[in-house]
Amino acid sequence: MHFFGDQVLWGQQVHNLEPAYEKKTSLKQRLVYLQTLLSNIIKLACTIDPNNVEEQVFGVLAVNLTKKDRFISPHFTVHRIGEGVFAALHKPGGGAIANAGFVDLGDRTLVFDTFISHLAAKDLRLAAELMTDNPVAYVINSHYHNDHMRGNQVFTDTEIITTQGTLELMHTAGQEELDWDTNQVPLRLEEYKAQYLAAQDEASRNRLIFWLDYFQVIIDSLPALKICYPQQTFEERLTLAGPIRQVELISYEGAHTGSDAILWLPEEKIAFLADLLFVQCHPFLPDGSPDAWLETLEKIKALGAKTLVPGHGPVGRRKDLDLMTKYIDAVSKLAGDKTSSGDQITPAHLGESFKDWDFSLFFTPNLEFMRQWLSGRQ
Repeated sequence: MHFFGDQVLWGQQVHNLEPAYEKKTSLKQRLVYLQTLLSNIIKLACTIDPNNVEEQVFGVLAVNLTKKDRFISPHFTVHRIGEGVFAALHKPGGGAIANAGFVDLGDRTLVFDTFISHLAAKDLRLAAELMTDNPVAYVINSHYHNDHMRGNQVFTDTEIITTQGTLELMHTAGQEELDWDTNQVPLRLEEYKAQYLAAQDEASRNRLIFWLDYFQVIIDSLPALKICYPQQTFEERLTLAGPIRQVELISYEGAHTGSDAILWLPEEKIAFLADLLFVQCHPFLPDGSPDAWLETLEKIKALGAKTLVPGHGPVGRRKDLDLMTKYIDAVSKLAGDKTSSGDQITPAHLGESFKDWDFSLFFTPNLEFMRQWLSGRQ
């Protein structure tokens, strides 16, 4: 996510990841599976905070007892949105920051986006493999922003896929983002702590809590960070198939960023949209093009998706695509208003539909960007 400007926990490759293998359920394989799980619990026990044992271990134990029904992590909540299809939504105070998801293809599992923190990504892999009872074979990076790809280091034994445009951006804009995070985030965290302490009302403090978490997660994760780039790219569409379903990756250019990918499940009418959709949150506009974003939203509507997993916020429906369109149009209208100066315009001017949306700190950079963008079109 832009803001103004070790060992894998499930590390042993127990299953063969060749594209065309038959799933085996031999006693030997089940014993190896249990041995690996116990080994990882022991590894986890060696690293946990003794004052916070229950929260850190419970996710492993709970999912082992009721594997296909629940997984508890301090970083995200898992929501079953279809048979073998799961959304992993950021939990306040956790290290995910963005949303992700995973899909059972029948003999292997696909993970969509990998969070910002390797600790959250470890839980994501564990949840994906235990709840689908299949190994992760594919990982998709929707775009280059830090909160969607820095967990890649947990999936180095899988096939990591993104668009060609995103791979190029990871090496350029992504590196710039990493440099900014390294040099500026500690300073920004202190600034926001001061603002939080000086805030006169609860609403002002609540607006800052997410960003305090965001900056702290970056600081905590940087020492162990290993940037892992995708090995495979595609241009427009890529189909991945397993015994029980076929899914499609679709690329869109210039909307939220220079290149964005979505995961489309045509039979289930489910789409993982990453940051092309924010639900009940102000989106971040300055890395893309409003025109391209509006066009992309129309193309996504044409797919006929009924269940939409956004990059941030709760699982959405078609109406949330309409609200995104309405938001971009509203910011554009405010930016084109020549009668008001920037400091006179607040998120409240967007209208009733957006009054309770999170990430209101994005409004000012969105407005400034839109003014520059409109000026460039004239």
